[in-house]
Amino acid sequence: MKSLKLNELKSRFKSKFSELSIENPSDSKHREILNKAYESKKWIDNLDENNIRYWSGQTDQGAPLNLQSEIALNGPLIGPPKYLIKFFTQRNNSRELLNSLIDDIKILELIDGREVLQQNRIESTYGKTMTFKIEGVRVNTRWLRYIYLASRIKNQNLISNGKVWVDIGSFYGGLQQILYRYFPEARIIMVDFQHQLLRSYLYLNYSYPNAQHILNPDLSEKFELPGFYYLHPDKIFEYRNLKVDLLSNFFSIGELSRITALNYINSKLWREAKAIYSVNRFISSPFYDKTYDTDLTIIDYLADNSRKIRYLDVFPIGVFLRINRNVFGIKRFRNISSNYFELILT
Repeated sequence: MKSLKLNELKSRFKSKFSELSIENPSDSKHREILNKAYESKKWIDNLDENNIRYWSGQTDQGAPLNLQSEIALNGPLIGPPKYLIKFFTQRNNSRELLNSLIDDIKILELIDGREVLQQNRIESTYGKTMTFKIEGVRVNTRWLRYIYLASRIKNQNLISNGKVWVDIGSFYGGLQQILYRYFPEARIIMVDFQHQLLRSYLYLNYSYPNAQHILNPDLSEKFELPGFYYLHPDKIFEYRNLKVDLLSNFFSIGELSRITALNYINSKLWREAKAIYSVNRFISSPFYDKTYDTDLTIIDYLADNSRKIRYLDVFPIGVFLRINRNVFGIKRFRNISSNYFELILT
């Protein structure tokens, strides 16, 4: 029955996005992701519960390895032999990640996010992923990030029932799934590449089968119905009469080329949204560690002087994490080269 529903959803997706060509972004990170996503001509057929949120191009960003309990849970995901090898070769990585997740849970408590975490158990969501149990709750890196962002959006009253929320770069829809629980009458518009839209379409259909799920709506769409709308980046700027209450982007605009990023930041959609919620790097590519193909900085996000800064601080989730990475030809544990800002503009 589950596979039948999956095939029906895929067929519906194919029919709605058949006219769109495969994307070719100008930045190297997204080109690599898309090359992996579309390397198989049957990429739609190959997508299922096992790789909807955890695949070679993007993952839930990890959880510590635990030999006693995790192997039973994650064996089908990466295979027991590979799991054992990873356990013994990545113990230091796991230790650093565990410490970071513990810090993240403490940070959630500072913004009253622990209740949101308790109400949104990752083990009850659709799709295989890696998790770790901390203080009675299963988590991973991306899920704690989603819980934090959802808690902020709730606490800051950035959306409510009946309002329009546009999120640029939604991946598999985890953040949308959390917030729809609290705002089932909101109109949630997700903007992403085709392979990501398919992920979110499947994930959210399994999460909320009775909600409205509108794929690639035509330009006459007025977004009056509550539910989920799935839009390709090439089309989002064509909806001239779209009135947005919240426009959000988390991490991805700062990874785009300057030209592409400014197309968003300078767009009518961005300028006229009632609120902007953004988490991106203070400096996308510091001179000593060129991370992305761009020179974007926080100054670019603050260029519109008509906006009021409601909130600005360092994004705290994962802020204490040290990653084993290669810089200057030396591989060792380091923090990332630039912290992320958390910005709310009104």
